[in-house]
Amino acid sequence: MTAENLLDFVLNEKQSIFNDIKEKISPEINLINSIKESFDEVNNSILLFNLLKFNVKINNEDLNIARKFAEKYISNIDNTHISVFNEYAISSGRLDLFIKNASFQLIIENKINADDQEAQLERYYKELLENQGNTFIIYLTRDGKEPSEKSLKSNAKEELLKENRLICLSHEDIGDFLNNDIIEKFPALTNKKYQSLYSALIQIRDNEYLISNINREKNMSKEIIKNHLEKNEDFKKEMDLNKINEYAILFDAVSEEIYNKKLDFYKHLVAKLKEKYTNIEIITDNENTYHIGFKDICNCKYFNLYIRYSFADKKRIKEDIHIYYYCEDKDNDTMYKILQNHCDGAWHDGEDGYYFGINNELKSLEVKTPENMAAKIIDIINAI
Repeated sequence: MTAENLLDFVLNEKQSIFNDIKEKISPEINLINSIKESFDEVNNSILLFNLLKFNVKINNEDLNIARKFAEKYISNIDNTHISVFNEYAISSGRLDLFIKNASFQLIIENKINADDQEAQLERYYKELLENQGNTFIIYLTRDGKEPSEKSLKSNAKEELLKENRLICLSHEDIGDFLNNDIIEKFPALTNKKYQSLYSALIQIRDNEYLISNINREKNMSKEIIKNHLEKNEDFKKEMDLNKINEYAILFDAVSEEIYNKKLDFYKHLVAKLKEKYTNIEIITDNENTYHIGFKDICNCKYFNLYIRYSFADKKRIKEDIHIYYYCEDKDNDTMYKILQNHCDGAWHDGEDGYYFGINNELKSLEVKTPENMAAKIIDIINAI
């Protein structure tokens, strides 16, 4: 079978693949997302803290989540008597999450939408290293990116990465850890006795995927696609490396074209919004990242609508549509309260302002054309 024939086969099977995915997915209510806490760093850190400190016996087997988490990412440690802390105060700042015992210290810096602070990780690491020694950092973000030069200088970052003392994780990785290392490894969790715990783990797992923009359909598609490909006997039996490489080259090219098509969608969306709003600023961070800022939509100096889309890792598009607003006193600011009620709540509460997601509002659209998306965004702005 040629690579082109396989592509035709996959395209023809597309509807069957998605039908199989939908059949396997049960209806859900994401309670965490429903109360608008999904993208709030402080509350997400509290959620992860309560998860990590969980320690119970399941059918005489220890389910110590902090221990299993530490074992997954740090080797050669004494994993007994592990303590977990949230907002742990040291002289150089507060650690979002902190796991430690007599043999190691693990800083977890949780960044969903906030920027790095000046020398933040450098300060934390240096102080803890002086206090005890065996110190590690997990830098947790939506897409698993590395900390900026502002937080950790390049030479120090390279050294820590080389020594596996700096581990860059995405919230998708946290979801995978919960799914693969906890839920699947403890089948007894499905027993009626543990149904509340099991439900909570599923909710937290799915919320972590949501933060990284990973939906359940995508998470389940790999195995289903494999099953469909195995229906094709020629592909199933293929053992010629040259032909296998042809498949890889073709599908990599197709994948790139699909994401280029997605970028075209956002360009069309921006064009539709330009018809309504003229004060638009386009910022290109690099060749793969575009930030489109709509300035002063509400005749307010500190109100902006941002549409950001980029190749996060050359495998998927990182998408984000949000409103930025700055106010000095959120408790007595009318616009802040309107935004908080109408959108997904404040993601980041800091010196540089507040971020309100509107992606969930857009998910309610059944047909997502640039025209429909633009109309929905305009509706939100008009409501504000």
